Amino acid sequence: AVMMGTAPKIGRQRAHDVVYEACTKAIDGNLPLNDILRQDESLVAQVGEEKLRSLCDPCQYLGCCRQMIENVIKHE
Repeated sequence: AVMMGTAPKIGRQRAHDVVYEACTKAIDGNLPLNDILRQDESLVAQVGEEKLRSLCDPCQYLGCCRQMIENVIKHE
């Protein structure tokens, strides 16, 4: 979501590189991805801190799980 959400502002390849590097740092340092992304002043200036926070929100990754759960419950 972060890569797709930032690409329109910073370009697809740069978005990929920035997110890849940030993910590596977040995993290695056991830190939230949003904290790492906010360290990139250029990224924050182009995308905005609120947008980055929104893109890193786990609720954005639920996709169609609600519908899948409802379908399972109906077939029980």
